[in-house]
Amino acid sequence: MKYRSIVFILINVLSLSAFAHGGGSPSSAPKWKEKEIERHAPHHPESLDQDKLEKFMAAKEMLPDVVAIHCKLSEFTNCRGVEIGLYDLDGKSLAKAHTGTSGLVGFEGLKPRTGYIAKIEGEKYIGESRVRSGGSYGLSGERK
Repeated sequence: MKYRSIVFILINVLSLSAFAHGGGSPSSAPKWKEKEIERHAPHHPESLDQDKLEKFMAAKEMLPDVVAIHCKLSEFTNCRGVEIGLYDLDGKSLAKAHTGTSGLVGFEGLKPRTGYIAKIEGEKYIGESRVRSGGSYGLSGERK
């Protein structure tokens, strides 16, 4: 009789521990985190390469030290091969980048939530726009 009660207690304890781990209920399903972009932010403004810029733009929220600029010459025409300069609000040149076929350029290493001026630097086109780090902006150009 003594051994029966010990066996009964062991069976109860072992069966309870099996259910203590959630038993496959929906709340025990693993929660996946969105993979963060690994990077080393520069300490001064510099241009982003196209692949890195596209990864940043695909994220839910733009990184606070990054600005993306989409340069267009018309509703249907992107700036192609146009140099874009980034300036502080006092007019000091900080960095320059060239648009590809998509008309996109990006800069990183900026002060978070700070205003800047993006300008088209070219012989054929002019245009400028105020931008702010942590966002994505349009820049319209026109013939000189």
